[in-house]
Amino acid sequence: GETVETIECVRRAAAAGARVAVVTSPGSTLWRLAERLRAPRAPVPRGLLPRAALAAMVGAAAGLVYGEAVRGYVERAARLLEEAALGLREFSARAAEHLSRGAPVVAACGAMGPAAWRWVHELAENAKVYAVAEVYPEAMHNVVAAWLDGGSPLPGRAFLLVRGANPGDDALCAHVEESVEREYGRMGPTLVHDLRGLRAESLLAALLASAMAAGMASVELARARRVDPVETRVIKMLKERMVAAYYSTLDGPACEPPRPRVGAASRSSSAGRQNLGKRRGSSFT
Repeated sequence: GETVETIECVRRAAAAGARVAVVTSPGSTLWRLAERLRAPRAPVPRGLLPRAALAAMVGAAAGLVYGEAVRGYVERAARLLEEAALGLREFSARAAEHLSRGAPVVAACGAMGPAAWRWVHELAENAKVYAVAEVYPEAMHNVVAAWLDGGSPLPGRAFLLVRGANPGDDALCAHVEESVEREYGRMGPTLVHDLRGLRAESLLAALLASAMAAGMASVELARARRVDPVETRVIKMLKERMVAAYYSTLDGPACEPPRPRVGAASRSSSAGRQNLGKRRGSSFT
């Protein structure tokens, strides 16, 4: 609730006459702005790092948009995740070891595309590892030009393919996934996260399962690399600069700058470490 881009989007949308709703931490700048705008708002549980609150934010956003009509769908996804938790933990350990072998390339097709991007961002924030996302079929047409260098496979890649297509209702992605798996296997070590069973039951469950695996694997990789998965010093520095620039250029801002809290950084870091551990289990459901 303190990210200036989000605050500015809400401010501009409201000024343009759009209906807005927010999912954020109670008491945050965004929450206070929504109160003044009399906009609907849903709280995110306190004490969680934003990346650990994904499921809570998705559920709250779905509730704001669809109301009671979506409750059964969300609750079913939560039950499926609980049932899959042990398998996801085991896969995450294998994924962390696999992705330590080279620069990660994560691919997914169609509706599973957001899963690839989630892996990339979790690896960046938690493990401090740069990774590449490839979303098939259309969004990677230019990227394939970088696969080969002078006719030889590029060295030092660790490929991860998130499979979620079901031949019965997604024939194109099913075909693409098979082709990509063969091509990746030719170029380097390849691991497949097969979520087709979950995908057949619930797209939401499959996407959240992939996010859960990405979170656990990236933390395991962070430990192996001896880096702090909670600390994001560069992001904090960038946000502080953006906040200063944002509030210095606004004419009559609709919300005041964030209120500094003594000792907040140390408390946030401590709570974040605890909740990174919690989210590896039931907090994602």
